[in-house]
Order: sequence, then C-alpha cells, then structure tokens
Amino acid sequence: MDALSQLLSLSRMTVRMDVHCLLAGKYAVAHETLAPGEAPFHLVMAGKCRVRTVTGWTELNAGDFLLLPHGDAHDVLPPRSAQSKTSRPVRRLRSSQDSTLPIKGNVRNAADADLDLLCGRFVCAYGAGSMLLRALPSAVHVNLQNVAGGELFSSLIALLQREATLAQAGALAVVNALGQAILTFALRQHGVDERAPPGLLTIMADRRLGSSVRAVLQDLSRDWTIASLGEKVSMSRATYARQFSAKAGMGVGEFLLTVRMMRACDLIRHTDRGLAEIGQAVGYDSEAAFGKAFQKVVGETPGRWRRSQKTA
Repeated sequence: MDALSQLLSLSRMTVRMDVHCLLAGKYAVAHETLAPGEAPFHLVMAGKCRVRTVTGWTELNAGDFLLLPHGDAHDVLPPRSAQSKTSRPVRRLRSSQDSTLPIKGNVRNAADADLDLLCGRFVCAYGAGSMLLRALPSAVHVNLQNVAGGELFSSLIALLQREATLAQAGALAVVNALGQAILTFALRQHGVDERAPPGLLTIMADRRLGSSVRAVLQDLSRDWTIASLGEKVSMSRATYARQFSAKAGMGVGEFLLTVRMMRACDLIRHTDRGLAEIGQAVGYDSEAAFGKAFQKVVGETPGRWRRSQKTA
C-alpha cells in the first residue's frame, strides 16, 4: 500500500457533506471553528468566491477544492469583482431540506446561482487522525480540473450535483463516497505541487525520498536510523537528513515519532493487544520507552488514553 493510502487508513477519516450552497449577488456565509479532528472543506462546482480566514484570503474558482485541516473559522464571500455591483440587493439566505443535502442560499436553482458550492467536513479518529490533520498545512488548495482531467472531472461534478440534489435511495452514501475520493485526489495533488510548502504530503510524494517513507510505514517495528533510511535511497546520512528536512519541514526523528504514534493510537483504540506488544510493533524495545514517547506526543500515558477511549 502506498504511503498516502496507509496514513488515510490509519486516520479512519470519514466525510460528512453538510450543505449545498446556491448563492448569487452579495452574500456572506460564516463557518465557526470546528472541534479537534474535524476539517472543513469547500468544492466549487461552478462560479467563484473568496474564503476569508484569520491568515488572509483565498480565491476559489470552478473546480477548486479547499481543505482547512486545523478546523479554522472562515467566511465565504463573493469574488472581489462582485463587491462593486452595488445595484444588486443583498438577498436573505434560506435553507431547504427537499434534496439529499440541505440547500442553503439566496436563489432556488443552480441556473440562477453565481456560485454552486458543496460544503462539508472530514472527521477522523481522535489520535491517529488528529495527528495527521495537525501535520498538514493550515490550508490545502488545489484545482481538481487539472488533477482528474477535464472530462473525468466534469463527469464527477455532474454526478455530485445530481446525487446532492435528487433525494434518491443511497444518494447520501454516493455523495460521501465521492467526497472521500475528492479528498484523496486533493491530498495527492497538493503533495506534487511545486508551490506547496514543505510537509508530510510533500515528502510522501517526493520521487526519491518517498520510497524511504513507504519503507518506514511498512515496517514501523524496525529500528530506523537516518543512516539506514539514507541507504534506502543511496544517500549519505548528512545528505538524507538535509533533504528530508527541506521537503518534510520536520526532522527525521519527528517524522518517525509522529507516524509511530499514529499507528500506536490505532492499535490501542481498535485492538486488545497489550501495551508492551504495541510498543514493539511501533519500534520500542520496552514498554517504559514506548510510554514515555506516547505521553510526549499524546499528553497522557497509553493505558490512561486507552481507558478514556473506551468510555468516550
């Protein structure tokens, strides 16, 4: 299994489509900060808009997908060009429950909308999933028209629009499954985007260093060192450490600790294996060493964390 698929599997991330927005003229749709482990996203199916966060503005066009992995509060607003159209009145937003997804907007039909937008969130398991979200940049912004190819993307959007609008049997399951695929497309594309900042997605997608990342994820019990990882890609210890840090935005040790604790959280929460055995499975010779590393990352001991998950 490739590295991205492995991490998504560990995170046990699921999609929740929240609302289908049809907007025209002047509008402002506010989104509050989400709980830890929840990441909001927007997919522009037609039209354009702007998203405002505490760090600035993001312009979105047709085919754009925006994920905010840290759950930040934000507002969806018209594009800057629409702000000058003072002759168009502000229309009150209305909600309708007549379709698969609730429709929120100030027009009734997609044909009348300046913006056709799908809004939702990805929810992941506390522990492994929340660690993955923390390791992602504050925003993942890609255009999916280039990712999936023009005809394929058009078909995907058409299917999403159809299933989101018509209240047919199984429609919500179809929409959610498509949302899961869209997330994977977006994370894959972000990793290979030359403009993307260093991070976990970038290092996984790197043609040379990525093979060492896959090796780690396939055998977390091994005593990996910078030297042994460098050998995997025919690099010296110093060269590997330097290039890894430049691509990942973190040191090799921090990466190893993160992915080991992601796997440990998954095993603690979803199996009955003993803590010493789990520690060995993620590369620790003693339960004490494993417990110390786990507490450093998670904030409590493995035993206490396991008990808290059973009562949650």
